[in-house]
Amino acid sequence: MFLDSLDYTITGNTIKKTSWEQDAQKALVKALRELQQKRLMEDPTIKNLKETCKIAYKNYQCPVCSTTGHDILQAAHVGTIIKTKINDIVNKYFNTLSFNELLDKVIQEENNSIIQICCRKCNKQCE
Repeated sequence: MFLDSLDYTITGNTIKKTSWEQDAQKALVKALRELQQKRLMEDPTIKNLKETCKIAYKNYQCPVCSTTGHDILQAAHVGTIIKTKINDIVNKYFNTLSFNELLDKVIQEENNSIIQICCRKCNKQCE
């Protein structure tokens, strides 16, 4: 099978606008959520905890339910999901705090959270 790479090329102006792109508050929530997720993904403690559960490439054992065969493990917020907390922060402080101040509020909320390393199924049960 021959694939022509030009058939798989687009220009940026063909990308459809999403609802959050047209709403500053939704875009702010999305940006804060992305940074919060990156913060967890880059944390050395979380990386090390996941690594201790690694059996082989893309094969992890969940420390909660002990099942194996998971391609990844997740960092679950126990209790109220962080997305809800981010929405609450933006709803309360939109137009009054800077982006960095909002991010600090998100980090403060996360610092008060319990984060459990687990599989996707257990992540949903942690909420």
